[in-house]
Amino acid sequence: MKRILFVFMLFLLMAGCSSPYRVVTNSVDFSMYTDNGFFISESDAVPFEYNGVSLLFTKIVPGYENGYYKAANYQDATTEIVRNAMLLKADGIVNLKYSIVPINKYEYELHVSGMAIKRKK
Repeated sequence: MKRILFVFMLFLLMAGCSSPYRVVTNSVDFSMYTDNGFFISESDAVPFEYNGVSLLFTKIVPGYENGYYKAANYQDATTEIVRNAMLLKADGIVNLKYSIVPINKYEYELHVSGMAIKRKK
């Protein structure tokens, strides 16, 4: 009887450890940048000539801000890398890449990189 109870309790314990099914969809709105003349592309093959200004790397780490938990998100990462490019007097970013680096089962860092460019006139 003890053995059956032990197996049953073990089964209940293990059943509670499974991850729920989730679908996570993200999107990044580039229009807030492109409407102001800033060019963004995930490709480096673009229909104009440009000079490379700098390689850019940004890392967004989740954590608490003003007492509230803030997860890493693509829009914040994009805004930050565009801000850094503009500080360098660039008017675009090509070869934009995003990658997720897991911290634990539920959290991740978001890394974004790209090349800041200045379009030739």
